[in-house]
Amino acid sequence: MRISTLVKILAGLVVLVVAAVFVAILVIDPNEYKDEIIAAVEDQTGREFSIESDIDLNIGLTPSFAVSGVRIANANWSSRPDMMSVGEFAAEVALLPLIFGDLQINRLVLRDADILIETDAEGRSNLDFGGAEKEKSANEGTPNLPQINNVLVENAILTIVNGTTNATSKFEVTRLSAKAKDLSSPLAIDVTGIATIEEQAIEFAAEGDLGAPKLLLAATQPYPINLTVTGLGVTAKINGTIADLVEIAGLDLKFEVSGPNLLGLAPLAGDGLPTAGPITLAATIKGNSDNAALETIALQIGKTDVAGSLSIDMRGQRPRLEGTLHAGQVDITELLPSGENSKSTDGDKLFSSDPLPLGVLKSVDAKLDIAITQLILPGMTLADAKGVLALDNGALALKPLDASLVGSAVSGDIGVDTRSGPASVSFNVKAPQLDIGELLREFAGLDKLRGGGAVDVALRGTGSSVAEIMASLNGHSRLLM
Repeated sequence: MRISTLVKILAGLVVLVVAAVFVAILVIDPNEYKDEIIAAVEDQTGREFSIESDIDLNIGLTPSFAVSGVRIANANWSSRPDMMSVGEFAAEVALLPLIFGDLQINRLVLRDADILIETDAEGRSNLDFGGAEKEKSANEGTPNLPQINNVLVENAILTIVNGTTNATSKFEVTRLSAKAKDLSSPLAIDVTGIATIEEQAIEFAAEGDLGAPKLLLAATQPYPINLTVTGLGVTAKINGTIADLVEIAGLDLKFEVSGPNLLGLAPLAGDGLPTAGPITLAATIKGNSDNAALETIALQIGKTDVAGSLSIDMRGQRPRLEGTLHAGQVDITELLPSGENSKSTDGDKLFSSDPLPLGVLKSVDAKLDIAITQLILPGMTLADAKGVLALDNGALALKPLDASLVGSAVSGDIGVDTRSGPASVSFNVKAPQLDIGELLREFAGLDKLRGGGAVDVALRGTGSSVAEIMASLNGHSRLLM
């Protein structure tokens, strides 16, 4: 079932419940019609529906009513009896429009709601109310919806279960406020809450403007989004449109991400992230949720700046990145864990024993053409570095790698393999005509030597930290001068 169908059904439930107010104005006691209201909802949904409390009615220029203990049953195959339960449901209705047959809800309040959306292993959804015929009827045209000017949701939980992948996501909304002048006006939204994804709890907040409610229900025009979202220690600004909000297709969004550093990403990426900062990322995303393109990328982390374009393909076993990146400067020394040129804070150790975030190498595949004007490595700086980065199921290779070191041509490759046991790291460099005198002046401050030579370095190491890798290094370093 499409999200627009769910919105229409829930909106229909709102209409049925609020209709009790109109009846109440005529007959004073809406509880006399409570059974008829419940029966009408059950007829529309094919599910058991209940209201535990009496209907509390206040009559005036803005009539209001409230109910508590509202429940709608789940599909018979679902993991729990109730698909939705609501602690308190209340609404204020404009009297004058109601007299002339128009339903205008000035304020709608939902508190202590618990909603479950799930599919089973066969792909059936508990949003399928009453079978195909009812769904077809629900999809025909846009219903005559009430005008809702102000929605307030407090302490609501939305749980999404994918029965085919056994993945569960949970969103706890502490407070959500949504305001629109009418169904054709933009929707101002302000929300705070906690998202739990893969057992990691992430606090978030969002505010901004969304498209008019009519656009969401009709799903015939691109849906505009202008939001500022905070979470994981960063702030993201998103502006643009989504042509198909249900399928997450037809994306045309510009986004900007900024923050002091990457440490807030630890719940998703693990420990060992660099402390370099500040960070900024800007790009335009086009395509859909399965296959998207990132254009006009501009990334800066501390002294490192990267630009280019990427494609992201989510249809395989792992996400796959392909594209071209170029950088004025990449400073590896400040991108190492702890941001202290690989020096650890534990005692007098020269190299950090903190675990490297190598697990991320198994989460994505990639093939990237890379060009870097200045590549700063521990102990040396390369100029005009070019290479192809390939990442496949935890095996990373930067090969070939061509660059210039103190004006001399250098070639080599770098590899990191995490597919089995401790990570294996390889580093190979050859410079057949290296200016040794210039190299010593540049990196050792020695100006007494002159001369050229050939350099051949091949090193191998294993481990999960810089200290372990350095302790296990083997290979050769040859200098013919």
